[in-house]
Amino acid sequence: RILCHRNKMSQIRAILEERGWDWRSIALGGAASLGGGLLGVYAFRKLRQKRRARGAPLPYPLPFHPIFQNIPLLAERVEKRKEHVDAVLMDLMASQKHLGKLFRLRVLTMDLVVVCDADAAKEITQQKNYPKSPTYDTLHPFIGAKSMVCSEGKVWSKQRKAFAPGFQFAFLKDLVPTFASKTQLLIDRFARAADTGEVLSFHTEAVLLTVDVICQVALSVNFGYLTSKEPPEIFYLFNELLTNTAELARAPHTAWMRFLPWVYMRSRNIQKRFDSILIRVIQHRLTETQQEDPLATGPRDILGLAIKTARDAKAEEGGGALDLEDVLAQVKTFLFAGHDTTASTAAFTVYEISRNPEVEAKVLEEVDR
Repeated sequence: RILCHRNKMSQIRAILEERGWDWRSIALGGAASLGGGLLGVYAFRKLRQKRRARGAPLPYPLPFHPIFQNIPLLAERVEKRKEHVDAVLMDLMASQKHLGKLFRLRVLTMDLVVVCDADAAKEITQQKNYPKSPTYDTLHPFIGAKSMVCSEGKVWSKQRKAFAPGFQFAFLKDLVPTFASKTQLLIDRFARAADTGEVLSFHTEAVLLTVDVICQVALSVNFGYLTSKEPPEIFYLFNELLTNTAELARAPHTAWMRFLPWVYMRSRNIQKRFDSILIRVIQHRLTETQQEDPLATGPRDILGLAIKTARDAKAEEGGGALDLEDVLAQVKTFLFAGHDTTASTAAFTVYEISRNPEVEAKVLEEVDR
């Protein structure tokens, strides 16, 4: 291969010399153009960063490598302590007092701002809606590009205004009977398993519960997660998409692999099957509420409330109505963001209670009252 490469280079040089071109000058010119382009991009990014900056620059963790910046510091701590990067950041805050609750990490050409203050986080995520990080692109195959997690500006404001009422206490308290009935189904599953000696994974069962609840309160549809012997197809598709997304998040340097034809086609096929199940339900609801008050004539759920809120906003302010892609992205976001947080909290709560007999006794006493 090396000899073949050298022969090709010799042939190219001979052709250039025959035409009176100096190949050394061409190579130097190309290198200079490339270097100038890279320098221009760097200068543009620094200028944009400076124009966007307000107040004093945020501090960096120390030591700061002149070439690799904060990468060695993070890599060393993660490898040495075997901790999640969040724990590493908390450790940096505790050990380097100059960082405060707002600092930045320099990784290659990116400045990553770490926010450890509740008020600042609220301003960034709810009030100002700053431009989202490119890392959110890895979530597009799972929750869609129009999800509130990924959207910005007026689109984000419209979506938040439409769906926020569905998460207010006044609305959620009316859904307590639904939460209770679904939880009773899970208790019945545990009771049957106890009678037969079957071993169940509490976390898996809690995931089935939370997904079933989300589908019920968001779409008023019962997929039978807790009543069937085997979970429905949508559950397996959901898990497959979630696994693929998690793998990309854990190893962003392999993100390019999702564009390989066979990887892309497989992921796209799973996504289409998952979307088609939700789309059938959403289309039916959008059609039946097109001419009517969705809360007066249809089930009282998050989708119905969002449709009514968006319709009222359109009448008052001339805003845009919710379309199928909007609704689909938000439903997938609810499933993605809501299922594991609740399931993991419930699983760890039961685990910690089982490790503390005194607490367990108090819980059982309260249940038996």
